[in-house]
Amino acid sequence: MLDLTVHTYASGVLLFTGSSPSGFNLALEHRCAGCLLAISPASRIEAVLDWPGCEVHGGSSLLIDIRDVQTWRMHAGTFDCLVFPIDLLNRRLSHLLDRPLIKSVVFKPLDLTTVPGFPQILELVRVICRIYETESPLTHVRSITSGFEDMMLNFMLEVVPHSYSQLLKRSPAAISPRHVRRAVEYIQANARRAERIRLEDIAEAASVSVRSLQTGFASAKGMSPMEYLRTVRLEGARAELLNLSASRSVADVAAAWGYPHSGVFSRLYRAAFGELPSQTIKNKG
Repeated sequence: MLDLTVHTYASGVLLFTGSSPSGFNLALEHRCAGCLLAISPASRIEAVLDWPGCEVHGGSSLLIDIRDVQTWRMHAGTFDCLVFPIDLLNRRLSHLLDRPLIKSVVFKPLDLTTVPGFPQILELVRVICRIYETESPLTHVRSITSGFEDMMLNFMLEVVPHSYSQLLKRSPAAISPRHVRRAVEYIQANARRAERIRLEDIAEAASVSVRSLQTGFASAKGMSPMEYLRTVRLEGARAELLNLSASRSVADVAAAWGYPHSGVFSRLYRAAFGELPSQTIKNKG
């Protein structure tokens, strides 16, 4: 028997609390793009991954990308789980880095008991779960629930190892030069248009030479102006695909964001987000 309660934050973070006197196996047929943090203090958590013969034994806690998991095994006991949408983690990470992401953040399977500060995070998760389990009036105070959420997101991105950890640990970048800020403003304002945007167009908008623009972006953003443009366009296209109406197609969205050739768009999109545009639409529910 499985006793399970599910709560949803406004941002899309899911909170699962429950118990099972005998444990259970859960096969995942439909996997969302998210990272799961599972805690079972007096039990064990295991996962069977997509690649043959690969299992993860997480002890009493485990962090793993849901997209990699075929089957969950929870031994007898109580458990608390938080699911963080990958898009939410990417947006927060982009804000922390002050730059768009070229590729989605990746977390490797991890026993969280090895992470510094985990005992304190464990207590925080327990507090969050108890607040929701008891239907406390605090659940209706947005500033409180968002505060809990911010702490968990910062723990995930600033303490737990992931593909951008080394970049985050570097010294904070200085304020971008004025010409880089002007270029970024131009890119943001013009990214969603079918016409081609050339490097020379961005340099002209920023009132500098192409060489100065490239040097400024390399120093301030860690990427070229065209990489920045591509990332902004792909992020914008993804946001539209996640809210796509029945009257529009992937090709319509691709063209609106400057990709008239669907094949090129699909290749770049998959390289950035690990899935095809059609899979984003299929999994958005």
